[in-house]
Amino acid sequence: MSPVSWVLQQLKALPRDREFQQMLQRLEDLKPPKAAALVLVHHLTRRAEAAERALEVFRSWQVPDDYPLTANSSAPSTDLMVVVGWHRFSD
Repeated sequence: MSPVSWVLQQLKALPRDREFQQMLQRLEDLKPPKAAALVLVHHLTRRAEAAERALEVFRSWQVPDDYPLTANSSAPSTDLMVVVGWHRFSD
């Protein structure tokens, strides 16, 4: 089992109490929205709309004219890694 799968299992085991719901809401309400946060919401809730929003966020990303494309800064790396590797950690 990968470390990411292990962490997701731990998060899925948390009680669905008020604190958990607040965490989900904060992830969904990030401004600007983050695909990685929305993918996490999808993994924890299985809500299709969270997955759809994650894809919309990633697809809408545009390289700014002055964006330094180097090995250390390409696309928004966290979102990119999550979206590309999404299928590897799905149930």
